[in-house]
Amino acid sequence: MNWMIPAIAGMMFGTSVLALVHLHLYLNYRTRFLAVWALSWSVKGVSFIFDIALALGVQSSLVLMAQQGTALIFCFLLLWGTCLFTGRKVWKGWLLFAAGGLAWIIVAVISRQPFTLLTLPTFALLGAVGIWTGIQFLTLSDEEGIRKWITGWSFVIWGIHTLDYPFLRQVHWFAPWGFLLGTVLEFSVVVGILMFYFQRVRSEVEIRDEHISLITEEVQDKETKYKVLFENSNDSVMLVEMKRNNRPGRILEANNEACSRLGYSREELLTMASESILGNRVGIDEESFENLLGGSCIFYGSIQVTRRGRMISVENTAQRFVLEGGNVLLINSHNVSRQKKAEEALRENEERLQCILEGTFEGIVIMDNGRVIDANSRMAEMLGYEP
Repeated sequence: MNWMIPAIAGMMFGTSVLALVHLHLYLNYRTRFLAVWALSWSVKGVSFIFDIALALGVQSSLVLMAQQGTALIFCFLLLWGTCLFTGRKVWKGWLLFAAGGLAWIIVAVISRQPFTLLTLPTFALLGAVGIWTGIQFLTLSDEEGIRKWITGWSFVIWGIHTLDYPFLRQVHWFAPWGFLLGTVLEFSVVVGILMFYFQRVRSEVEIRDEHISLITEEVQDKETKYKVLFENSNDSVMLVEMKRNNRPGRILEANNEACSRLGYSREELLTMASESILGNRVGIDEESFENLLGGSCIFYGSIQVTRRGRMISVENTAQRFVLEGGNVLLINSHNVSRQKKAEEALRENEERLQCILEGTFEGIVIMDNGRVIDANSRMAEMLGYEP
């Protein structure tokens, strides 16, 4: 029984599976070298179609050139994919060898060279690529473990085995075993490569997770700091929603001072419209409001209304910014009620003093280091001055 055709068909099937595996990985991970490897194993699978035709006795120069040409293209694509995977550049000498090999195939087929002479350059190059690729994996300094040795030595042995193709392909009893050995070595190569790839993916995922963890910790740390500043401020701080008509909407957030000053719990404040506490347009005049919409930070005075209806005079700092796609106002309100009361009391005292000064029939003058600070009308008349 001729085992050649079943052996070649089995190797074609295995190579097709390898191509589909690499294609599936590429479609999931979109990595360039996986696409090149998928293409290389696809070309290798096509080359076996021409091997089967030759095994069936088809005598055609085109079939022979196609069989040799696809083997050479597979060689170059495998080399290219490996360079992409290892991060190394393709040596230009390989391109020259590949071009020379294609030229030789055409010349050798046309001149009807013997099989050994025809196939020797192609498979010498293919073997050299396999051995060189294996050495590249074996010399990777940042890789350890069994995957490095499986991949590297599988490539080297596969390359050596490829070198015997021109001499042993026509030995009928050995050829099926040669194809079988080639299939085993190919699967060993792919298993090693996949071990490499998934270890790399795992390392990248670990690095990404570590980076995300660091970012998360940094964000949480900043959030904690901002929350401490927000909650421990002596001023009332509120985040207020701005509607599309630029009118204030509901209160989005409020600190402890705002709750304490206004007499509401945080939960109550977050369900309330800001106008019920801050008034229309949060107490900002038209000109200042236009500046606020333009991105400026503005300062203004207003009145806040507590739960019991008490009016509190405040001085505000307001800034508009975008939060989660919507406009919001950050309003920092400083309680100036005591200051206002003190100013009012001072004004009343001044008015009372003025009444006393003007209500007496005596001339009164107030001096400081010989300088007149104030005097009533009676004193001005006594001295002959205008009151």
